[in-house]
Amino acid sequence: MAEKPLTPAACACGQACQLLTVRDVAAVLKIHPRTVWRMSATGEIPAPLALAPKTIRWRLKDIEAHLAKLAAQAQQVRT
Repeated sequence: MAEKPLTPAACACGQACQLLTVRDVAAVLKIHPRTVWRMSATGEIPAPLALAPKTIRWRLKDIEAHLAKLAAQAQQVRT
């Protein structure tokens, strides 16, 4: 199955943001989609946006910022 390109959408901040589905987030984090839901429920990853009752998306910039924060914390532990 070919990967679909991520398309920018308007965010509340007024700028174009790339919005990810649960499968997209799972692919970025290399985990199962169900794990994404678990991590979201426990606060281990940023909360998603509810665009409609059954339309949930995560901002790519939120996920990237979270990964950068984790990398910085891991770097501090090593030093």
